[in-house]
Amino acid sequence: MNKESKLKNLLETLRSYQAEHPYIEFNPPASPQAIEEADRKCQEKFGIALPRDYKELLGYANGFSFGYGYFYFVADHCTSWWQNQSSNAIFFLRSDIYRDLLEENEGNREFYKGSKSKWNNPNFLFLGQTQDGSREYVYDVRLKCYRRVYMETQYCRIPFDTGEERLYEDFYSMLEGELAYFFEVLEPAPRLLEPKVIHLLQTVRKSRFTEEGSFLPPASPRAIEEADRRFREELGIPLPDFYKAFLAFSNGFETAIATLFSIPDEDSPVVALRKEQEAEKYNIDYLFPYNYDYRSLESWESEEERKEWMHPSYFFFGRHRDLFSDTYMYDLQTGLFHWCEALIPVGGEFVYPDFYSFLKHKVFGVMEEVL
Repeated sequence: MNKESKLKNLLETLRSYQAEHPYIEFNPPASPQAIEEADRKCQEKFGIALPRDYKELLGYANGFSFGYGYFYFVADHCTSWWQNQSSNAIFFLRSDIYRDLLEENEGNREFYKGSKSKWNNPNFLFLGQTQDGSREYVYDVRLKCYRRVYMETQYCRIPFDTGEERLYEDFYSMLEGELAYFFEVLEPAPRLLEPKVIHLLQTVRKSRFTEEGSFLPPASPRAIEEADRRFREELGIPLPDFYKAFLAFSNGFETAIATLFSIPDEDSPVVALRKEQEAEKYNIDYLFPYNYDYRSLESWESEEERKEWMHPSYFFFGRHRDLFSDTYMYDLQTGLFHWCEALIPVGGEFVYPDFYSFLKHKVFGVMEEVL
């Protein structure tokens, strides 16, 4: 089988999981005119022709996202999709920073102008990147190969695993390497969340309230099992089913307003999620420490106060980003969701019957124009 057929089959396999994994998103194919125009402009502006296999990709999908990474699209005024693209929240980027292939490469050249960075190279054509911007997918016209390069900048708060820079002889080989984690962990991960919860999370993910780089891939089944074992053995409570289902969709979740806690996962492609001990370094909120601290004597002024207020059935899973006293809690006995002020549950109107209602009305309720 030739590389063109292999690439198409790989993309078709990825697309087949789109219904179960909504973070996979394909644009319609680019028109032949748009591809040739992009090729012409790349040669005029950068002196680099679009590589043949990337042109084949554009003829299959004018840009696509595979969750923790995406590839750029080209302007295509011949298609109805392009005419409506300003309202299409693709790649989980905010609508005010959409960039096509030409704009992205112009931006990269401007960013690295005068820089001593080894990536300040006129032979590079940038084709895509990870959600957090820590890894770029590049075509090297001089070597006639593709590169996966690590871009270490002050903006990369959650770096993905990069290892050493890697070279690939063609686009298929690079994409196959990037999708290895998806097929190993993301594809078999159970999708237990209700469709309306997934839709809500996806809507928020695509909004201006979600910071670039906040996309976190699902936790591996092994990590979820280990977290459940740890909660049972050390805290005497199980990991609730609703949160297991959430972690199998996204190992934590972060917006400019709210944070849902993560679990350590040695198999994660996100370096920051591998070791709980590095939480402070990467500013990650982990699930176990919050629940442990609530049960420890150090969190209370006295043993008597702890006995009065500490309830062993409370499970904490998130917090407000700025209001540290505003914590999200689930009662294992009643099955109700609360928000807590200073770890003490507040009743009345701030009690919700299910995860969806709590997320929609309490956690993301301030995003009224989004929801």
